[in-house]
Amino acid sequence: MAMRTGVDLHVEGDVTEDCIENLYTYQEIWTTWRPDLYRMVKLSADRTISAPRSMERTGIFAFSGGVDGTAALARHLD
Repeated sequence: MAMRTGVDLHVEGDVTEDCIENLYTYQEIWTTWRPDLYRMVKLSADRTISAPRSMERTGIFAFSGGVDGTAALARHLD
């Protein structure tokens, strides 16, 4: 809604630095795809914090066995 109306967005509370960075990337994508509907807005928060980094790396990777899936699996083995 903020991007459609062009109103800057402020979060009352803590936001991680990664969140702000990712939201700017998200805005860049949408303003490139649909410049007729969306525009960049300023993002701010009461406090910007660093997100704690997890040392444990777990997850699920599902693929059909095709070339793309196999290449992605090989890339994420380490």
